[in-house]
Order: sequence, then C-alpha cells, then structure tokens
Amino acid sequence: MTEIASPHRTPNRRMRRRLLRAFAGNRRGMAAVEFALVVPLLLTMYLGLIELTQALGHDRKSVLLARTLADVVSQSAGISNSDMTAIFNASASTMAPYSTNKLTMRVTSFTIDGAANAYVDWSDAKDLGADNAYTPYGRCRVSNDLIPLSIRSPRSWIVLSEVKIQHIPLFGTFIAPNGIEMVESLPMRPRVSNSIVRQGSPTSACPGSIP
Repeated sequence: MTEIASPHRTPNRRMRRRLLRAFAGNRRGMAAVEFALVVPLLLTMYLGLIELTQALGHDRKSVLLARTLADVVSQSAGISNSDMTAIFNASASTMAPYSTNKLTMRVTSFTIDGAANAYVDWSDAKDLGADNAYTPYGRCRVSNDLIPLSIRSPRSWIVLSEVKIQHIPLFGTFIAPNGIEMVESLPMRPRVSNSIVRQGSPTSACPGSIP
C-alpha cells in the first residue's frame, strides 16, 4: 500500500533543513569563542613577561651589589669596624628599588702564598634576614676552592665579595613559594696597596703557607 504524504510533513522538513543550514553558516559567535580560548594564553604570557623582567632586574642588581662591595673594599688600605658597617650599608643601597629583605653579604681578603695557595686573611659578613645567611670564613682557611688557579698569582692578595638574595616572584609563588635564590660573587685585587689591613685581624703568616 502506498503511503500518502501528509500535507504538513514536507514544509516542516524544509523548514528544519533551512534552520540547520542557517545554524551551520552562522559565524556571529565564533569571535567570542576564539576570544575566550586566546585570552588565558595571552594573560599567561603577559604575567610571565612581568615575572621575567622582575627576575632579570633583580639578578642585575645583585651583580651590581657584588661589584660595588668588592670595588669599595679593594680601594681601601685599611678597614675599621665602622668602615665595614658603612661599606655593607652603602653597598646594599644599590639594590634599590628592590627590597633588601632576605639579603646576605660576605667580603673576604685572601693571601696567595708562594705556592699559589689561597689563605683567608680576614672575612666579614652581613645578614639582612636571609634564610641561609653567610658567616665569616675562619682565618687561615685554605681556600683554593674559592679562588680559581688562573688568578692565584704567587705572593699576592685578592678580595672576594659574595652576595645571596631571595627573589620572591610577584605571581609565581605557587611555582616557587620560598622564592628563587640568586647568588653572585666577584674577585678583585687591591687597588691602592698590596694588601688590606682589617682592624683586629692578625697580620702574621698562616701556618703551612709558603713565603
């Protein structure tokens, strides 16, 4: 038996087809969808660039601090206790506009004996709340591990500055909740005298050193 088509079926089918074609060709909502997909990526990149800029600036300042500390000390023939306090405070000011919280500094004078071995003459440290603060080296510590052989000229003196600071990310605390430790050091030779005398430090030769 042949089925007789309903007079209402064909128009409804045509209407559905037209609606489907219209829906498939509608592009008005695509921009909003694309925007919603791209914005998180762009925001992540933007915040990442801010973090990177802050970290590079902080690292550059720590390099400048290490250089300033070594430079000021190397221009002295003798250093008193008050001089050392002033040197640490003045050097730390180079970190501006970054905070000096979590900063620790150390400066050490080494004697290089006739066999090119490094011995500590004197050492001072300054702590401004660092989690892993520097402490002064003991006098006459053999320090070939700190001074490269290439600059250990026999019968000379070297000043070594060391700086360590915690960089706290602005937005990345979930990645580095305790911050990122930045460490810098710089050796420099005395510039106005062969050696630098430190108040209260002996000037006698260390045991085992070779003249």
